[in-house]
Amino acid sequence: MELKNYWRAVKKRLWLILLCVAAATATTAFYTFDRYTPQYQASSKLVINQTFSNDSGVEIMDTGAMNNNIRLIETYKEIIRSSAIMEKVVAKYPELNATSDELIRTVNVYSVNNTQIMMISASGLAYERTAKIVNGVSEVFRSEIPRIMKINNVTLLTEAPMLNNPQPVNSPAISNMLLSFIIALLFSVGLVFLLEYMDDTIKTEDDILKVFDVPVLASVTAIEKKDMKRHTPLKAGEPYATLNR
Repeated sequence: MELKNYWRAVKKRLWLILLCVAAATATTAFYTFDRYTPQYQASSKLVINQTFSNDSGVEIMDTGAMNNNIRLIETYKEIIRSSAIMEKVVAKYPELNATSDELIRTVNVYSVNNTQIMMISASGLAYERTAKIVNGVSEVFRSEIPRIMKINNVTLLTEAPMLNNPQPVNSPAISNMLLSFIIALLFSVGLVFLLEYMDDTIKTEDDILKVFDVPVLASVTAIEKKDMKRHTPLKAGEPYATLNR
């Protein structure tokens, strides 16, 4: 088909394209928002650092131990996500109504940009409970590490704040609706071209010549509504149809 024929086919069945696109996009949007569950995240930060007292009794940072402290974070990650810490969190904060296994699955520990800062984060359906979990784990770990490692080098930097209007960290997958729109558009356009290709009805004079191998003797043009209200009478001898010679 020529380009103008493609456009004519699309224009003729534009309703079909719009119907397919609207149905697919609306269905995807309904499914996406119906299954959407907001997730909230809270986090706290701890500093791993060791100091010593000089002759005057002033605490001084042990700069030589910085690299060791950074490497020590990997050990602390495993200690935090162990039952030894989580069971104490469960016992100390019964209002969390959580098991140690649930806390192990919920809590994640990261080192921040290869520094001595360690971040404890958790995600959940309720921000307040999630923040309490993070703060509880941070506090228990900070208090237990001197007993476990025989060293007191953990300081709480920031705790998870209690927000009045927390924002979820996830959002409905708008990309799914966009993808559905594109696929439905391509499918419907392809369907329109297929229907046009399979349509073997006679529409033009060329079609008549190809099918019957005879020339067209006369043609009657389509009459629009405005033509029916024509006030100027036809002149004598004016043809109602054109004759092909």
